[in-house]
Amino acid sequence: MTQVVSPLRCAAVIGAGTMGRGIVISLANAGLRVLWLDNNPQMVEQGLAMAEETWAHNVAKGRIDAAEAAARRARIEAVGSYAALDDADLVIEAVYENLELKQRIFRELDAVMKPGAILASNTSALDIDAIAAVTARPEAVLGLHFFSPAHIMKLLEIVRGDKTAPAVLQAAQELGERMGKVAVVAGHCHGFIGNRMLHTYVREARMLLLEGAW
Repeated sequence: MTQVVSPLRCAAVIGAGTMGRGIVISLANAGLRVLWLDNNPQMVEQGLAMAEETWAHNVAKGRIDAAEAAARRARIEAVGSYAALDDADLVIEAVYENLELKQRIFRELDAVMKPGAILASNTSALDIDAIAAVTARPEAVLGLHFFSPAHIMKLLEIVRGDKTAPAVLQAAQELGERMGKVAVVAGHCHGFIGNRMLHTYVREARMLLLEGAW
C-alpha cells in the first residue's frame, strides 16, 4: 500500500534542550506552526526566551525585521501533553540518546498521531529500525539528525530506515530544502555519516598520540 503523507504545515518537537530549541527555531523560520512539548514546562519557557533572543539579534543585525520576528514567535505553541500533538503533520523527537526512552516516546506518539504524520528522531547514532519497530507504522519513521546548533548548522542527515516509505523520505528532503539545510540521505549504520567519519578521525588521532606524536 502506498504511504500517504500529510502536507507539512504543523510540526511538533519533543524536548526543549539544546537540540530541541534549535530545531524549533528552524521550523518556525521555515514558516511551520510548531507545537512544543517537554516533560518540564520550564524548559520550554526557557527555550522560547532563547528563540526570542535569537530573533532579536537577527533584527539588530538587519537580517529580518521586527514583524518577521514576531511572526516566527507566533508560530510556536507550548503544549502540555502528547494528546495535544494529534493534529501535527510531523513530529521530531529530540531527547537525549537513550534507546529505551526514545522507544517509550514513539509508543506514545504512535497512539496519538494522525494517519499520514511523519515520526522522526533526532538521534545521532541509535538504531532507527529499533525505534520504528515499537510503532504500528514503521513506514512513517525516519531519522532527522540536526547538528548543533540546529538553527545555524546547515547539515541535516535524513536517515532512511529499512521500512521508511519513499513518500516519507521525499517529504523529509523537501523539508530540509525548505529550512535551507544541506540535506543528505543516510542509510542505517552506527553514526550515520557525520559521526561515523568523526569516530574514525578521533580514533586515528588517539592512535597517533599513543604512538608518540606530539
